[in-house]
Amino acid sequence: MLEWIMKLKWVIGGVVLVELALVALFAPTLIRLFGEFTGPGFGSMEALQVKQTRNARIELERAKDDGERCDPLSLIAKFDFNHGKIDEARRFATELLAIAPKIRPTDYDKPDSLYDHDTEGNSVHTNYGVALFDGNMVLGRIALREHRLADAKSYLLKSGMTPGACTLNSFGPNMSLAQDLLNAGQRDTVLQFFKECRRFWRNDKLDSWEDDVKNGGTPDFGGNMFY
Repeated sequence: MLEWIMKLKWVIGGVVLVELALVALFAPTLIRLFGEFTGPGFGSMEALQVKQTRNARIELERAKDDGERCDPLSLIAKFDFNHGKIDEARRFATELLAIAPKIRPTDYDKPDSLYDHDTEGNSVHTNYGVALFDGNMVLGRIALREHRLADAKSYLLKSGMTPGACTLNSFGPNMSLAQDLLNAGQRDTVLQFFKECRRFWRNDKLDSWEDDVKNGGTPDFGGNMFY
């Protein structure tokens, strides 16, 4: 079944992050049906991330332009941060933000252009949106780790200003930095971030998460800690 899910990434458009998103989405069902999600033939989430990041490094070397660098840079930056490689994560996240202005779509300010798609069904803002969101998100996590709270809050809100992307518009944004800031007691900033996310992600989860935060709780972000 996992093999079937992994193949779906090609149907959805070949976005690098879709494989992780699908596994995170269906993991609870697989666990109920087959037991521990670490048995032979399945592989853990960690193993899948290692595989994806290894492939992303190859893709990064082969990238022909800045647009093709976005997805692998994003994946590597998040992986490196999660594995304590802070300098490397900072470098890749900084590069994401550096190339973002270069790949900003010419029709970015056109009404409703957020939902425009090319002939293959991909969001025309995918690379630009990924660069803005993940670049800011990773740098925000680094800032909080370095006790720069004001910078971390600023990076979270900047990440929410992305115009969206294929995975952002469908599976939703990565909530790792939001979780970090909730743990630091920054509820108002996270609520403002949720508001920004509503521009590109129309999902009832935001309502539930907002209620949890307003009531003093911490949402279960589930797969949105991995996307």
